[in-house]
Amino acid sequence: MRAKDVVTLRLAKKIKPVVRFGFLKTLYYVLPEDISSYGYERYGKKICKACGLYKIATITTQHRKVGYKGAFEPTVEEVLWQIPSKYIENTIAFETKPVLSFDDDNDFELGKTTLYGLKSGKRVPTEVYHADINFKGFLYSGMDIGRDMEED
Repeated sequence: MRAKDVVTLRLAKKIKPVVRFGFLKTLYYVLPEDISSYGYERYGKKICKACGLYKIATITTQHRKVGYKGAFEPTVEEVLWQIPSKYIENTIAFETKPVLSFDDDNDFELGKTTLYGLKSGKRVPTEVYHADINFKGFLYSGMDIGRDMEED
């Protein structure tokens, strides 16, 4: 396994995508089909409500264009690699929304990504933290990520 892939998996175990659902736009942790595939917001499986979060920062992210004009399909992997190092330690979740672009010549779409931390005394639900992660077509056990992965 490449070193970059090990880092990606470790980041994905720690920092989870959240998506708003329902009339009240409640935040939920989602489990993407594959963190390297497009459309985690549409195709991700709702795990549970994302409670106890606070906003750390909002950053601008770039995402490859896919499909038709106006389709915004970021990957979890794209977002993880664009989080500034000064936020990595405290970030445990992110939410990405499209930024309307009037430049059709760009090869990428812009997103506004909100980074969330965990309020004091709160914990990430076990089923979220230890969820298995599908990455580039392989399923990795959430319990094993970070444990001697360099040897694989």
